[in-house]
Amino acid sequence: MLDESILAMGCETLQYLFRDWFGEGIFAVDGHQWKVQRKTSSHIFTTKSLREEMAPVFVDHIEEGVRTLGKAADSGEVVNITQFFLNLTMNTFGQIAFGVDLS
Repeated sequence: MLDESILAMGCETLQYLFRDWFGEGIFAVDGHQWKVQRKTSSHIFTTKSLREEMAPVFVDHIEEGVRTLGKAADSGEVVNITQFFLNLTMNTFGQIAFGVDLS
C-alpha cells in the first residue's frame, strides 16, 4: 500500500527527491522538457513497432521463462519468484532497449 505521506508531498518534492535516479528523463520533468521527450519517444512506441519488433522479444523471453519454471517444477526446485520476474523483466528490457542479452 502506498504511504499517504508520499502522496501528500506533491509533484515538485517527488521530482526533487528522485532527480538523482531519474535525472532529466521523461518521468522526472514537466512542461516543455516533458513535451519534447514525449514527442521523441512516441515514435518508438507505435503499434507497428510493438507488434513487429517488441512482441517477438516478449514472446521469446516468456517462453524461456515458462521452460525455466517447468524444469524447476519437474525437479522440485524452489524458485524465488520475485527474482525470477525481475530477471525476466530486465532481460526483456535489455534486449528491447539495447539489443543486449543480459541473462
